[in-house]
Amino acid sequence: MKIAAVIAEYNPFHLGHEYMLTMVRNMGYDGIIAVMSGNFVQRGDAAISDKRSRAKMAISSGVDLVIELPLPYAVASAQKFAFGAVKIIKACGIVDAIAFGSECGDVGLIKCTAEIIKNDISDELKGQLDKGITFAAAREKAVASIDKKAAAILKNPNDTLAVEYVTALGDSEIKPIAIKRIGAAHDGDAIDGFASASQIRQILLLGDIKGAAKYMPTAAAEILKSEIDSDNAPVSLKRAENAIISHLRRLSVEDIKNLPDVSEGLENRIFNAIRKGTSLDEIINKIKSKRYTMARIRRILLSAYLGVSRDTVLAPVPYIRILGANQKGRQILKIIKKTATLPIITRTKEVNTLDKQAVNMFSLEGNAADLYWLMSPTNKPCGKDMTDPIVMIKKSEET
Repeated sequence: MKIAAVIAEYNPFHLGHEYMLTMVRNMGYDGIIAVMSGNFVQRGDAAISDKRSRAKMAISSGVDLVIELPLPYAVASAQKFAFGAVKIIKACGIVDAIAFGSECGDVGLIKCTAEIIKNDISDELKGQLDKGITFAAAREKAVASIDKKAAAILKNPNDTLAVEYVTALGDSEIKPIAIKRIGAAHDGDAIDGFASASQIRQILLLGDIKGAAKYMPTAAAEILKSEIDSDNAPVSLKRAENAIISHLRRLSVEDIKNLPDVSEGLENRIFNAIRKGTSLDEIINKIKSKRYTMARIRRILLSAYLGVSRDTVLAPVPYIRILGANQKGRQILKIIKKTATLPIITRTKEVNTLDKQAVNMFSLEGNAADLYWLMSPTNKPCGKDMTDPIVMIKKSEET
């Protein structure tokens, strides 16, 4: 069996995702594993619906096995996001390829850009950062000093992530596959019947499930509608705004300094903004500058609220946690249990046999889930992440 892996948020699962999976299948890969963010995502936000419903959408629409990307990596910078996901994929021991969406669709160019970043730009990068611009902008300019074509792809969000995936793969035998993105751009409006996840979320938050459904596979839209009808979705970080601000106001400068991605005195800027801001948007806008992007700031503030520290992001991935599978996925899982280089979690009680770092990571995930369910249309009790079962899809439920 040839196995391909994808790294995704599926926030929510849409027609563009389905197209990508179809392309991977057409390349001869008959098993697809998705490493998927949990209840919180890389833009520093809550997912529109919880991880199990999104796993169910994915499995109903072409994925065979869904593995959770642990929280610290899911809400981290692109480099750490890619590191965590690729580490899990490598640890499975059976993956032949990683497929990813790409604006350029040129895996050779993506590899070239990754190689330049790895070997040639440290001095130029430092010089650009000294000008006070963002890391992303500084890196793009540093790469451009060597190869303008390679630098150009760093303007594209999916290509930028692709560069990080290739970098994280290193000298692995796992093959990177770039699937050229079609339809809407990241955060853009719908084109040719394909909408971005961002646009679909905006439609959902306006209460228009029918409007969102036309950009989603039928099975995925039905699952999401069921979540909405059950008052489990759409989830919005705004519902917890006062709770988040309340927590932030209790932080010391030293607490902030120990958060992921805080450096160069940013802790003082964040601390002062928290003292003065009365809404999350106001706090973020007071921190934002030419150097610090809004996405980076959102991730930092969300990490503070969820209890994600610098140490947890730097720690190695402790386990492979299964969120869902179909019949083929269960066959793949049987093989992974023989080949994996990390412990596999399918039931909560299995965590008790693992080391302290794994137990702490699992506890962090559960606590974050308890906070997540205060952001849904109706509050849910604690403990759902520990008691909700793996999503199992029968053949008849797949598209």
